[in-house]
Amino acid sequence: MKKYLSLIFIFLSAVLYAQDFSKIVETFKNGKQEEALAKISSILKVEPKNQSALLLRCQFYAKLDQLDKMILDLNTLSELNPENVSVYHQLAVVYKYQGKFNKAILNYRKASKIEPKKIETLLEILSIFVQDKKDITAGIAESSRIIHTFPEYKPVYFSRGYLWAANGDMLNAYQDLATVVEIDPKSIEAYNAQAWWMATYPNEKYRNGARAVKNALIACENSAWKDPRVLDTLAAAYAEVGDFKESLKLISQALKLVKTGSADQKELLRHKVLFEQQKPVREYPEI
Repeated sequence: MKKYLSLIFIFLSAVLYAQDFSKIVETFKNGKQEEALAKISSILKVEPKNQSALLLRCQFYAKLDQLDKMILDLNTLSELNPENVSVYHQLAVVYKYQGKFNKAILNYRKASKIEPKKIETLLEILSIFVQDKKDITAGIAESSRIIHTFPEYKPVYFSRGYLWAANGDMLNAYQDLATVVEIDPKSIEAYNAQAWWMATYPNEKYRNGARAVKNALIACENSAWKDPRVLDTLAAAYAEVGDFKESLKLISQALKLVKTGSADQKELLRHKVLFEQQKPVREYPEI
């Protein structure tokens, strides 16, 4: 809960400047939450449009985890001031925390309509489609929407590329990574992702060992040969072309760069076993 409400507390911190609610806040802090709520509610009965009082009550509801009541007050605030972007953001945060993703998206959309050039809001929507709803089709559409508005923003090409790949559309996935390289010719991530898929994708149609080696070498050079993930990719690329001796050499080098017992070490060791058996890595992309 703290993770999702931290922004809410920042947003509500200005509540005291407009009206002296310090005594009510002190009452709340002293453990008399119901008394503090009653006092602020009595003010709102007399002044139902008092935005400062509504904001403070929202803060109380947030701390008491009474989110449905908080939503009612936030909706009232949005009606009193339809151009208040912060209110829509806070509604979206609460709805996302509750798992009501469609309502969260709706409020992020409202905020984005007011501030169409603020990419952070669009990225929040994208994260809901990808991380929470696991909706690849909607995620691709949202990525395309962001790219249309921010054509030079590299991370969204990566996001869409991974979504294409997870959906089995490797041609579009490779195209998005190629676009990143056009924007940033030294992009380690783009060369690495291309090489990994070209070396490991289960469908032979989308593998290309020679190109995987070439792209992985560029990624290794751009990372000064110090990134274990990239060394792992080059090892997989050499395995794809049948050079398991070089694969084992590289995977051993990568293992020296990761922590003992880490997830990275376990992954590298799994690949090492495959190379020792003279088998390539085969993995479908996942989101």
